[in-house]
Amino acid sequence: LEDMTAPVFDFTPADVTLDCNGSYTAEMATATDACSGVAVSYVDSESFPCDGSRLVERTFTAMDGCGNSAQYIQTISYLDTTAPAFTVTPEDLALDCSESLPVTEAQASDDCGSVMVTYTDETVAGECAGDYTIERTFTAEDGCGNTSTYVQNIVFSDTTAPVVLSTPADTSYMGVAGQPIPVDYPVAEDACGLVNITFTDLSSNATFGGFDAVRTFTISDDCGNSTEVTQTISVTFTTGCDDPTAINYNPEALAGDGSCEYSGCTNSA
Repeated sequence: LEDMTAPVFDFTPADVTLDCNGSYTAEMATATDACSGVAVSYVDSESFPCDGSRLVERTFTAMDGCGNSAQYIQTISYLDTTAPAFTVTPEDLALDCSESLPVTEAQASDDCGSVMVTYTDETVAGECAGDYTIERTFTAEDGCGNTSTYVQNIVFSDTTAPVVLSTPADTSYMGVAGQPIPVDYPVAEDACGLVNITFTDLSSNATFGGFDAVRTFTISDDCGNSTEVTQTISVTFTTGCDDPTAINYNPEALAGDGSCEYSGCTNSA
């Protein structure tokens, strides 16, 4: 008579899934044999599917007195399913548009493994070139792909008027009939956008032979910040007889001086 039949397991522990930091109280499988006693033992093999998770394959072996054996495998999974937690986050910032975009850092930790923190920037335009917001999104990712995010808002504003580099000096101008007063523009620059220059003229100190033109330049940027500079132009013009019907009519005269004559000789052939 020979014992040729392997033992039969009458209890086997079920597969178990735990948190990566969880603990498990081992359960022993039991088995019976029709002909002799049974010894049950196990060995473990480990694998690491990602940084933070661990799989244990526990192989139970039931062996009778004649060397017949049966096996059962229990899987114990220690899984990292929790996202990292930020421990340091940069606060929101309000900066002038001329300032540089700062380099900020965030830090995070994970219960089960290493963490990598990266960030991406997205620009949200404002109502003008110098007003905009950088939305900086930090992403903390652990070795098993669990992620958490944090958003820092960096707001840039243009509140500074353009800087005037040079202003046209006061000058004089001999008026020409039908021609506007020439323009010599100031030179300016803005730290955050383009510069727009407009001007208006206001006359003063008018006399028979001319007047003063006070030219006011308005220098503004895209966001409406502006500054003003002025230039005084002394305008003079030729006087004489300005009546074409007079015998001494002067076509270059821009203003009459009362010298028109209507009788006498003309300079004609």
